[in-house]
Amino acid sequence: MLISGKIARLFKFPGFVNIDYLIEQKIYVSPSVILNALTREWRKWRRPAGFNKAKKVKDILDPTFGYETIGGSSTIQLANRLQGWRPHTCPESGTAQSISIYVKDSGEKFKLGIYKDSDDSLVDYTSELTAGASAGWVTGDVVLGASLENTDYILAFLTGDNIYFWYDQVSDYYRAYQTRDYSAGFPDPANWVSKTYTTYRCASIYCTYTTVPAAGFRKLQYYSEPPAAGAWNKLKYASEPPVAGAWNKLLYEGES
Repeated sequence: MLISGKIARLFKFPGFVNIDYLIEQKIYVSPSVILNALTREWRKWRRPAGFNKAKKVKDILDPTFGYETIGGSSTIQLANRLQGWRPHTCPESGTAQSISIYVKDSGEKFKLGIYKDSDDSLVDYTSELTAGASAGWVTGDVVLGASLENTDYILAFLTGDNIYFWYDQVSDYYRAYQTRDYSAGFPDPANWVSKTYTTYRCASIYCTYTTVPAAGFRKLQYYSEPPAAGAWNKLKYASEPPVAGAWNKLLYEGES
C-alpha cells in the first residue's frame, strides 16, 4: 500500500487513522479501507486537540524556514545588487523546493538564492522571476534541488531592476549585501561587503523544503520475533538503504 509521505506525517496527530492503535490492538484493516478513510477525513479535517496552534497545516505538509510574516515596512533594492538576510536556520535535513519573497514592481526581474552562512557558498537558486504590479508573494522553484542540513543559511535576493520588498525589524537578524551584475548570476562564494549591516532587519523571505527522501518512497514492513505471517506488530524500516524517519511504502508480511 503506497501512502503519500506528506499525509503519513499527519498520522502522529490525533484525528487521522491511528496506525499505532491498529498495530497495538492487532486489528486487521484492509488497505483500501484506510485509504478511503484518509480521503474522506482529509476533506473534513479540522485542527485536533494537541495540534500546535502556531503551525499552519501547510507547514506540516510543506515545511519552511525563513521569515513568512509580511513586513510592516517596504523599501527599494537597487538593480545589480545582491542582498541576503541571516541567519535563517533550517530545523532538519531536507531537500530545497522553492524560495518565496514579498515584493512589488510591475514586470521587474529578479532571482532568489540560498547561501550557507558558515562559508558563504551558494547552495541553490531560482530561475528568473517577475515582480507583480501589486504587492504579493512571488515563489520560484529552485534549480538544483539541493540537500539542506540543520544549519544556518542566508536567503538572498538578486535584482535586475529596482524592486520594492517588505521587511520588519526582527531581533538577531542581519542584512548582508554586495554589488553584483545581474546578468552574471549568483557568485559562488558570495563576497559580502558586510554580513551585519542594518542590525535586526529581516525581509519577508522563506524557503520551502521537503523531508521526503529524494529517491522517492521507501519501505516499511511489519515484523515480529520470530516473524509470523499476517501478524500486526512492530514497524521496521526496510528501505534500500535504510533511511531513519522516512515515511514510505507499507509492506504486509510476505509481500514482495
